[in-house]
Amino acid sequence: DIFFRLPFAKMAPFDDQKVQILKDLDSGEPDLSPKGHVDVLCEPILAVINRHPDAVSTSSCSGRISIFQTGDTNCKKKSRGGGWLLVSHDAVTFDQVCNALQDLPQTPGFVFFKFEPFILHVLCRTLPVANALLTAAVGAGYRNSGLMAGTKLMVAIRSTLSLDVPVAANGALIVDQSYLSILTDLANQKFAENAARIDTLRAALQEKWASMGPSQKEIRRAEKRQQRKEAKIQAQAAKKKNATVPRNTGDEEEGEEEDRASPVAALFVDAESEGM
Repeated sequence: DIFFRLPFAKMAPFDDQKVQILKDLDSGEPDLSPKGHVDVLCEPILAVINRHPDAVSTSSCSGRISIFQTGDTNCKKKSRGGGWLLVSHDAVTFDQVCNALQDLPQTPGFVFFKFEPFILHVLCRTLPVANALLTAAVGAGYRNSGLMAGTKLMVAIRSTLSLDVPVAANGALIVDQSYLSILTDLANQKFAENAARIDTLRAALQEKWASMGPSQKEIRRAEKRQQRKEAKIQAQAAKKKNATVPRNTGDEEEGEEEDRASPVAALFVDAESEGM
């Protein structure tokens, strides 16, 4: 898992938030998640998302297999309502599962065998970008995804590829070894499918967002806008210069004509762009 602090009390502009998040990612310092860094499986898709100028990831988890005990527990890794007997962001072995369930404390509560799939939150600058991301996510199998719109645009990418089964109660196993073996195999299968879906979404976003780049027509318009801007700046500078220099020679008068021609040329470029 990976989480970043965002100044929600006083929302910063999107660009400021993105700069800070990417700075935190590149710093190499531990983040606020229990693991302290980005999951390896998340790195390729985060790279695609964070390259887009109007999107940035705020939290992610590649998916995990875990055994969670509710109630009072002596677990080293505690969480709200209990603690973790086992947490893995990769496939697990049957021995790992059995070792985690040894010497359960005789306390009230349940122990659950879990698989939790990939989850990702993405902050977006604009609604079209958020909708494009949401459409790609649903198409890649993340049908539990959604868009939160308010003071910010946040896309939550989630799937229903989960597993949550009680395996112990009040300190005693309620399933046998063969059932634990089946659960282990099933969780590993889900983890493999989860990894494949992440890659499917990454590929879909690469294709979709590549097609959202500027067209040649838009590029030409941008170039002409820049030319008009430069012509205007040159004309203003020339007018300021001519206002302080006496016009005594024919050369200066000729230069004045050139200066007056600059706005006309800019208007001509305007007309061309409007006709595109």
